[in-house]
Amino acid sequence: MRRAAAVVACVLLSAGVFGETVGWRGDGSGCYPDADPPLHWGRESVAVSQLRCQAARPAEGETGQPMKQGVISEWLVAGPIEVPKGFNLKKDTIVPDAGALRPAEGEELPGTAAKWKKYAVNSTVLDWSTLLGRDHKPGLPPVEVLAHAYVFSPSGGTFGLHAMHSAAGQVFVNGKLATNKADLVKGWNRILLKVLSGKVTCTGGEGLDSRLSLFGMPDGDYATRNVAWIHRMPAIPTWQCSSASTPVIAGDQLFVTCEYRTLVCLDKKNGKLLWVRTSTFYDAMTEEEKKAHPEIVKEIEPLAARLRKTDESYATGAPLEDKKLELEQQISKLMEKVDAGKYSGWGVTRGGGEVGVSIQTPVTDGKRVYVSYVAALLVCYDREGNRQWIRARELKLHGERVIYPPSPILVDGKFIADNPWGTVALDAQTGEQQWRITREDYTGDKGSEIANPDRAVYYRNNLSAFTSSLLSRTLNKEPLLVTTAYVARARDGKFLTCIAEVFYDFIGNGYATPVFNGTTMYKMCKQQDNGGLVDLQVWSFPPSAAEPFKLKKEKSVRIDTQRFPIWCFGEQNASPLVHEGLVYCVSADGVLSVVDVGKGEVVYQQLLDADLFMHHGYGAGRGGMSASPTLAGKHVYLFGNQGTCLMIEPGRSFKLVARNRLENEVKAGWNNHQDLMASSPIFEGRRMYFRTDGYVYCIEEEKP
Repeated sequence: MRRAAAVVACVLLSAGVFGETVGWRGDGSGCYPDADPPLHWGRESVAVSQLRCQAARPAEGETGQPMKQGVISEWLVAGPIEVPKGFNLKKDTIVPDAGALRPAEGEELPGTAAKWKKYAVNSTVLDWSTLLGRDHKPGLPPVEVLAHAYVFSPSGGTFGLHAMHSAAGQVFVNGKLATNKADLVKGWNRILLKVLSGKVTCTGGEGLDSRLSLFGMPDGDYATRNVAWIHRMPAIPTWQCSSASTPVIAGDQLFVTCEYRTLVCLDKKNGKLLWVRTSTFYDAMTEEEKKAHPEIVKEIEPLAARLRKTDESYATGAPLEDKKLELEQQISKLMEKVDAGKYSGWGVTRGGGEVGVSIQTPVTDGKRVYVSYVAALLVCYDREGNRQWIRARELKLHGERVIYPPSPILVDGKFIADNPWGTVALDAQTGEQQWRITREDYTGDKGSEIANPDRAVYYRNNLSAFTSSLLSRTLNKEPLLVTTAYVARARDGKFLTCIAEVFYDFIGNGYATPVFNGTTMYKMCKQQDNGGLVDLQVWSFPPSAAEPFKLKKEKSVRIDTQRFPIWCFGEQNASPLVHEGLVYCVSADGVLSVVDVGKGEVVYQQLLDADLFMHHGYGAGRGGMSASPTLAGKHVYLFGNQGTCLMIEPGRSFKLVARNRLENEVKAGWNNHQDLMASSPIFEGRRMYFRTDGYVYCIEEEKP
């Protein structure tokens, strides 16, 4: 069924009622060669679709050209203008009352020798350094750039404003400073950007770039195209309550997690909510603990009953209850009194840090659905929502560390989960522990196998905490577990080799899960404290699991994105995509690098226009592109983390086929941004499913 040339990764698929285990990115490959989703789709604000723009000062009767997807296609730019030492963009000014400017092409900017020049960009990416022929190197004298455009709105009103700048910047709408909203009048409006160059946090390089686009507001009118259904998630996300798990499918049901520890089951045909189940550490409380703390049980039970009632109400169409998360928090805080060492810390009495608590993708064998939540709560349900078993793991927190455990897997009849303190294999049917591997097992006496033994403690505390999913391989009928730290036999947990040096040759980012093509593994490794330099490492596994078990490093290809704007460490959140000898790598900064594996060289690089929202250390969407590139049918799908998807042709040059955007704003408290998407899409036939923080979408060609 799956074409060999298109295979990206093959994880072990244990037989289920539907023939395979489904989890991270479907079967782990991220490749759906037989899929046939629509080419164009989206949800767009009607008011945004009516916007028009131009760089020239409007003459009477002019209405400009269409602003596609809220993007200004041409600007008048003045600069770069050298600024005095100690210049502060927010306090100082080169041009008095710059917000009142109404420039025309060729005019001189008052008080400077700079003249307004027209630039066509047709993109949210405004890389002033490249447009103006200025380098990105650090140490250059600071400069300021002014950019101005005229925007025509036939109706006026308030629009969502997505604007960011690498170093420092401001946006003025009709002379008034704007942050996350733009108030437009009926007719022509003026938008001015003031951008100051300077050192970019985390990278040390110089930044002189912006991104800007307009969105609709939640109470506005929207037009959809090829959207079969949209379902709102029960929990309203906040900056420390986001979720980026990928949906999984079993039969006619689609399963997805949301905050804090909730599993949602939808009818995949129409998006109808079938059931919701929230798990707490109270549900995993042992009988001994209940007998020892009757007063706490008495206090928790009414809260747990209310939480169950809330879950049940969602299936009847009841409105979302904002108190759901509060109920979970109250229960968690009471459980801390039961055992502070077992039920406390990140992901228990507080949020799960940047990625929330429900970051891990569920896994299903077609009969049951298995979930692992941050802070080691493991749960199994049948497809009707009946909980089969629940287990709470011992935490052993290392101080106040935030926890980022990988998604679990099913292999050899076992449900295997991992966190920074060890790996556990449970019998998938009963939940009983089969074996356990602790960090000391492969960083103690085996520490000499690590490239730098002095970092054994670092590995012990962090290695498996920074990757999207566990993996597995079957070598000569022997199922293996592959983590970021080691390879072990799945049947008994027998340690085979420490591969810390494979994943952490350069101690730094390890978020991107490796992928396999046959027995070849591809992994992104970023150099620590050297943003924009990444190695694509290619490793081969032996033909069997016989001991001594050895891996071979075939090659390492350097990927340099430093000539592009670097916003967030130059990280690699997305797993690579392997297709017909080419590897597609996407940085968190939105740079696509296509590598010829055979020749060991970069074929081309492209700064992607995907409406990125980037913030240093922001949520599950850290950076701007967290979703892994996916092959569906004839096209490669590249998602930014605000719901914009670029579809390109696979090959040795960049060929954009379509740019689609789904607008859905979620009130996230402090930033009012578009609904974040950091998970990977999945495909089935003519449909595509994907989730954001607040919604699940189904894309399908509309019937005539």
